[in-house]
Amino acid sequence: MATVDPLMEDHLKNCADHATYLSPDIQNQMIEVIGSAISKEIIRRVKEATFFAIIADETPDSGKIEQLSLLVRYVRNGTTEERLLSVEPMDQTYCRSPSAHYPRQAGRRLDLV
Repeated sequence: MATVDPLMEDHLKNCADHATYLSPDIQNQMIEVIGSAISKEIIRRVKEATFFAIIADETPDSGKIEQLSLLVRYVRNGTTEERLLSVEPMDQTYCRSPSAHYPRQAGRRLDLV
């Protein structure tokens, strides 16, 4: 990675041996923190919008596990924006209407409704 990223190369050359921050645990923590910051920014933008829509779509992944994609669409500065909020495995696919339950549940979890 350092061979294609000068910033990473500099970091690895100048950091202490015990402080590279490249362990899987640290990387996962950084991914979680960054993901949380991005989600908070999307939610902030949605709350500023006059209207928004929660979009739900499910499809099987390569392992034939049904995955529910949740997106939000809103208008910001005169432009429609659409952002992926989450992709979650579904425990069942035979409910009466996924749109009646999952998006509402996700909206509550994301503090949108």
